[in-house]
Order: sequence, then C-alpha cells, then structure tokens
Amino acid sequence: MADSGQNTTQEMRRKRIKLYKKIIVFFLLFLILLPTIFCVILFVRVGHLERQLNVLMAMRVSETDDDLPGDTTQEAKTDRNINPDYVYANETESDTSTEAGTVDAAENETPELEERDSDKHVSGQPQDGVHGAYSETMIEEALQDGRKVVYLTFDDGPSHNTERILDILDEYNVKATFFTIGNEAEEFVDVYKRIIEDGHSLGMHSYSHKYSEIYKSVEAFDADFNKVSGYIESVTGAAPKLYRFPGGSSNLVSAIPMENFIRYLNEKNVTYFDWNVSAQDAEGKELPVETMLDNIFKDINKKDICVVLMHDSDDLGTTVDMLPELLKRLVEMDAVILPITENTTLIQHIASDSVQ
Repeated sequence: MADSGQNTTQEMRRKRIKLYKKIIVFFLLFLILLPTIFCVILFVRVGHLERQLNVLMAMRVSETDDDLPGDTTQEAKTDRNINPDYVYANETESDTSTEAGTVDAAENETPELEERDSDKHVSGQPQDGVHGAYSETMIEEALQDGRKVVYLTFDDGPSHNTERILDILDEYNVKATFFTIGNEAEEFVDVYKRIIEDGHSLGMHSYSHKYSEIYKSVEAFDADFNKVSGYIESVTGAAPKLYRFPGGSSNLVSAIPMENFIRYLNEKNVTYFDWNVSAQDAEGKELPVETMLDNIFKDINKKDICVVLMHDSDDLGTTVDMLPELLKRLVEMDAVILPITENTTLIQHIASDSVQ
C-alpha cells in the first residue's frame, strides 16, 4: 500500500512537472512571438504615417515653391511620387449618393439614344471665339508670352445650380470641365447632355462620392467606377475618359494606398486630374465671393498652368455668384481658358506614371 501511494505521488509529480514544462514552453514561445507581432503592427502604422508625412512634406514644399517663379506640373515633378504643386481639397464626403428622388439604375431605364458610339470620348471641343481651340503649340506660345493657361473644373454635379453655371460660361464663351457623380434623377438627364452639347468636358467623380465605400477595396472602386461610367455613357452616348478622385489622389481617408486605384485607372486608359488652385468652397459653409476670388488668384498669380477646383452643389450658390467676376478677371488678364482633355498637361498629386 505504501509503495502504491508512493507511486501515485510520483506520477502526480511527473504530471505537474510536465505541465510546468508546457507552461514554460508556451510562455517562451509567447515571448518570442510578441516582438514579431509588435513589429508587424508597427510596420503597418509606419507605412500609414509615412504616407501622411509625404503629403505634409509635399504641402510644405508647395509653400516654398510658391515663392519661386514658374510652374511645377507633372512635367517637372520631384523624385517623390507625390507632386508638391497642389492645393489640398478639404472636400467632405457625401452623406447620400444622389439627390432626393434618385433611384437605382436597375429600377430606372435610361433613355435610348439614336446614336451610341463607345469610342467617342466625353471631352470638350472648344469652338472659335474669344477662347477658341488651342493646339499644344499655341498653348506653349501663350505661356512664352506670359499668359496664364486656366482650366476651370466643377466637382459634385449635376445640381440645381449646374444650368446657371452653364449659362454664365456660355455668356463668356468659355468652356470648362465638369467632374460629375451619378445623379440619376430624371430632371438631370438633360443637364448631362447639355454639358457635352455646349462643348464642355464631362468627367467622372465617382458614383456615390462615399469615401468609406469607394476606397474600401479595388473591387469596391471597380463597382463604383463601372456604375458611374456606364450611366454617363447611357445618357450622353459617349464613354467618359476623365476622372477625379473624391478628395483627390492624395487623400488620407482611403483604406488602402491610392496607388491601387491609380493603377486601376491606368489599366482602364482613363486619365485622372487633381488641381493646383482651389476656391476652397467645400469646407462645409458658403464663403463670401471675395474670399473665394482671393483664394483662387492667390495661386493663379504664382502658376502658369492652373487647374481650378470649384464645386457644383445645391448649397453652394455663392460659388455661382462668384463665377462672373472670376471670368471677368481672367478675361482681363488675357488668360487662355480651356476644358480639360486627355492631352492636357497633367496636374496630379501622385503622378500616374510613377505607378507600375
């Protein structure tokens, strides 16, 4: 009996020792893996912070470059991917994809057009007049003569202000560029068409304008892109080949690096444009007309080629009120005002040709 009790005690002791060994082994493995886990987390965080730092550095370089003569476009970019020659958007994400009354494309048939040509692109064709068609040579000559080359762009439309904008542009015989979202309300079908018919360029600005959805993944971006591209083509009969990222290509809200979406557009042979001049009219409140004009000309005066960011929205009536004075001043300074085309000098926060 004594031997049996002793054997039981020894067996229990062996089990305890075995358990202690397992605990020690697991603890050692945990100590080994813990730094690795922290390294992975830190690597991800450093990558994100590096992207933010690049943008902030680019903004700092831009402030320095603005004090120097000349213009910095993609033709004269730095060795970093982010172009220093830009103005940050301060653009806000849309709460809803479209205006009230908009229905999903599957529930609303788009109008049938007599002519459909997928090879035709939605880009403006400036007509003869005060600001007529300019070849690349003529643009170079204008720059050599000290004239500004200005591209006026309007994001987020169509809205109930779009027709007013078009009327004002027509009055001054000026062509602009509209980066539109997917607003399928019946009342805006003719607005999409008029943009093209009046000789302006029509580009894409996403379908929903919801950052959290668009930039979630390449697959989500693809779905949104196909939706807005398909809708514009179904309404106008022309395939849009211009794009502007909501928030710009340097936005800091994307869940994955923006290079993924730039690569997607490169593969689609779609040209995207950012801006280097901004009215700063998308900060959540209407700005006085003079404030917006000051914002615009502060940068136009420092650059030769200017892509001006403005917004076409129901709640930004002062942007429309500002437009006649903007055009008047541009005409007085003998600026060349043109719509963006695929051949326009690229203004990009992240150069598309830097993304493989």
